[in-house]
Amino acid sequence: MAKAVSQVLTKVYNVLYEEEDDENSDSSDPPMLKLVTAPLSVAEEVERLFTSQLIDRETALPAALHSLGATTSEIEAAMQRGKDKDDKQCTCDDEDRAWQQTERKLSEKERSLNLEATKANTEKLKKEVKGMVKPSGGSDDPDDS
Repeated sequence: MAKAVSQVLTKVYNVLYEEEDDENSDSSDPPMLKLVTAPLSVAEEVERLFTSQLIDRETALPAALHSLGATTSEIEAAMQRGKDKDDKQCTCDDEDRAWQQTERKLSEKERSLNLEATKANTEKLKKEVKGMVKPSGGSDDPDDS
């Protein structure tokens, strides 16, 4: 319905102002009028739909701003800011994931090195203990008698 109204408004405008445009025009396309409607007239409804994740930001932001009386250029600027913010957030999330992955790898390597060091220390202690303990077969110690 809005498209039909836009077409009628455009034709009426072009017929009414055709003569003035002919004098000042440089053979460009005739102006187009567009009827902008607000299917959701209350910002609170938009907020609830967005909060419940029934609509995304690309749908909610223009509807909410339009219901508040924002112009098309203001809505487009807000959409661009939202897109820029999302892009920045994605970049930060990617960097965080890369850092966490690097941190995990380093942690695994550290645990592996600690395990190897523990095994080496255990083997060293076993050798030292074997050297300290004497066989109990024929003891020369006077306290054993």
